[in-house]
Amino acid sequence: MRASTIIIKVGRGCLTRSYAMAPARPGILEKLQARKNLFLEANDIPVHIKGGVKDNILAKTTAVMVTTGYFFGLYTAVIAVKKT
Repeated sequence: MRASTIIIKVGRGCLTRSYAMAPARPGILEKLQARKNLFLEANDIPVHIKGGVKDNILAKTTAVMVTTGYFFGLYTAVIAVKKT
């Protein structure tokens, strides 16, 4: 019984993250608040484009990849692999 208690205590020590309680870097909270306010503005721009050029490129790339994957899956489902 004693050995299992020691193993549990050691296991708990390994699973905890000591850096989780560290204070945030200076200025990070202000940047986060500014980004939050940018996304909360009511200016009829979709959220996935509000971040600027990078977000626009990411959204379009994701759309192309999803569409390509959809048609590839459809192609493999319709055109079955021929048995030799």
